[in-house]
Amino acid sequence: MTDHPAALAIVTRLQADARALADTADALQTALQQGVQGPFNGVFNAPSNGITRLSHRSKIEADPELQSFIRARIITQTFSAVTAAVAAHFPPDRRVGMSSIHRWWHRRGKHAG
Repeated sequence: MTDHPAALAIVTRLQADARALADTADALQTALQQGVQGPFNGVFNAPSNGITRLSHRSKIEADPELQSFIRARIITQTFSAVTAAVAAHFPPDRRVGMSSIHRWWHRRGKHAG
């Protein structure tokens, strides 16, 4: 195909992504054909193929310490500054981006007690 390892790695990753999307499409097609059995709880459990699962809880909602940290700064700092503070204080797996903070704040954060 090519002698460039970087290009080969990209092609390999794209092929894996295409297979994962095809698996998810198959799962959705099956779900549509079978219909929903029982109550729907807002979570779609896609096959474990690297595709992110849909969930009704954000990373911020699932982490009370992260929520408190953001609430303590959100009124006096910009979203950009809060995002930088989160990145400086939390490990990578608990960090959230500015759009996530903004979305959480406007949907839930400013309305909660």
